[in-house]
Amino acid sequence: WLGLYANLKECNDFYIKRKQKFQRLIKICFHYILAMKKRNMQELQLLVTSLLVATVCGQDECSVRSCHPPLGDLMVGRSAQISATSTCGIDGPQKYCIIGYLENEQKCFMCDSRYPYNRYNNPNSHQIENIITTFEPDRKLKWWQSENGVEHVSIQLDLEALFQFSHLVLTFKTFRPAAMLVERSKDNGRTWKVFRYFAQDCRAAFPFVSEGLANRPEDVICDSRYSGTEPSTNGEVVLKALDPSFQIDNPYTPHIQELITLTNLRINFTRLLTLGDTLLGRRKRNPQDKYYYALYEMVVRGSCFCNGHASQCMPADQTRGDVFSETGMVHGRCVCQHNTEGLN
Repeated sequence: WLGLYANLKECNDFYIKRKQKFQRLIKICFHYILAMKKRNMQELQLLVTSLLVATVCGQDECSVRSCHPPLGDLMVGRSAQISATSTCGIDGPQKYCIIGYLENEQKCFMCDSRYPYNRYNNPNSHQIENIITTFEPDRKLKWWQSENGVEHVSIQLDLEALFQFSHLVLTFKTFRPAAMLVERSKDNGRTWKVFRYFAQDCRAAFPFVSEGLANRPEDVICDSRYSGTEPSTNGEVVLKALDPSFQIDNPYTPHIQELITLTNLRINFTRLLTLGDTLLGRRKRNPQDKYYYALYEMVVRGSCFCNGHASQCMPADQTRGDVFSETGMVHGRCVCQHNTEGLN
């Protein structure tokens, strides 16, 4: 601990003023050290040092006004909490094809997702965990891919606590879906509400949903901007929890909180973009082999939800994420200020 205090010299003055809060934070750190006593001690020391420096110094602003934890990618550190209802090659090798339309030639490959992706030993694995952003040089060499010709496919992220959601970005390797929708849950998946519908032809895909611009932040509409045939790869689908065109005077009102907090996020693909090949059931030239969903990345930006009473968060108890091994993971338990306590 002498080494820890040496790293906190710049916070010394603030520590004297906030000694009680500092001691409470020390107890929290010891709690997690005891819980992780089998881990590498150097790793734990670095964790506690960075936590103390960031939290003790950073709470000065929090002590005089409302404060919020920084945004991050909620996917990071949660590979075990992401699932897909369809993945190619999960039970054994499966052939799939791509088409070079300019050259009018068809090229086919194998998908084998029985084991995780490895650039050298298993480059043909396309499991769902591949969509977590890593910023590695070979990140475009791996992706998630569904089974051929399966139209109704879902991807789901299950969080261990209530988080504040900012926006979603999906980057596709193939054409974007002809129709899809995004749902959220606040009760750990027991009930779901639709965020937004997306379709190339909203009237045909979702005839019961309004098209065009929303009149209120909570309006559920169908958006046709992200479902066209171009680009054929690296196309994005973007969803923002709050439309920036609306002025939000009070973010703590119940209808706004309903929009920006969640425990689960689900993306439902409902229709493949088939470029005129509508008879997927016929075996002539196996047209279904070239139609499937494939994602390079899925980014879910958000933060620990603390109702304006914390600027830092720690791992939630009994968390399912890889909490100490993933740099940049957004944790779920608030380090509470303003005489408050609790998970959120």
